[in-house]
Amino acid sequence: MIPVKHPVVREATPADAKALIQLRKSIYRETPNLLYEPWEYNNTPRDEKRYIERFISPANSLLLVAEAEQQLLGLLGAMGGSLSKNAHAAQLFLAVRQSHWGRGIATELISHTIEWAPTAGLKRLALTVAVDNTRAHALYKAHGFVDEGIQRSAIREGEHSFRDEISMALLL
Repeated sequence: MIPVKHPVVREATPADAKALIQLRKSIYRETPNLLYEPWEYNNTPRDEKRYIERFISPANSLLLVAEAEQQLLGLLGAMGGSLSKNAHAAQLFLAVRQSHWGRGIATELISHTIEWAPTAGLKRLALTVAVDNTRAHALYKAHGFVDEGIQRSAIREGEHSFRDEISMALLL
């Protein structure tokens, strides 16, 4: 394992655009458990700044990064609903550099999000996880998320193969 200082979890800012591009390119190459294929992600710094800004202005949305030694190691996005009937709910996504799995970074990101959510008027946090991603599934369960159902053939893997996903949620 690569030694690293304890990461700081903070909100992303537009100034993080270049570092966030590097992080996202890295994690999309490292794991099949995220939606992007490596070749599909090609944001420019300007695109990435706009992406970050989508999480800054709505009170019920958040983009966190975990940083140590001037390197981004992970991110968690919470995108709140934009309508009155779903503004109480946010959809989450989480990713950590593979070299830093098992070091508590995902736990820190999730804990910060769960603490922040009620202050943003959120009552529900939801996410999906591939059925064979048992490590992430166990992590989410440990934080109180419960299984709500299976989305069959939710993710395409190659030409003729598909993966199921588990829908999970935490009610606050």
